[in-house]
Amino acid sequence: MTVPILRYAVLLPLLACSSNEGRPGAEWPYAVAGSDCAPWDGPAFSLTLAREASSSGEPGYPLLHLNVYHPQDEVLGHTFEFSPTDTQEGGGSYCRAAEACVATSEVWIRFEQLKSDSTVAGKYRFTLPDGHHETGSFHARFAARQAMCG
Repeated sequence: MTVPILRYAVLLPLLACSSNEGRPGAEWPYAVAGSDCAPWDGPAFSLTLAREASSSGEPGYPLLHLNVYHPQDEVLGHTFEFSPTDTQEGGGSYCRAAEACVATSEVWIRFEQLKSDSTVAGKYRFTLPDGHHETGSFHARFAARQAMCG
């Protein structure tokens, strides 16, 4: 009987380490990125960071949603900065709940290349109108979806 217990005792630390690898930390442990549409129906690439996934597997609340208004091939491997006055470059919002969102006042985001395990990593910095700001990194699952823009 001690052998199975010993086996789990060895595996648990390994699982704990691998489950947090590359994640943006305890504050934003859920991240998903993929193609999206800009407000004028042009191509965009989005990143959503959340504290947890909902029961449907979608991001739960609160969440941070960042949109860069360029197609995927122009986003991966590049850095972007934008504010509410840069409406052609991107946009961001922090949502405490579905109907309780506020636009970010400043965003800096760096996307690395898409990895073979269908993830994309990067770094971000954002500021909210009340002055709250956060800086971190992400390791997002790439959602291979076709955005029907235009």
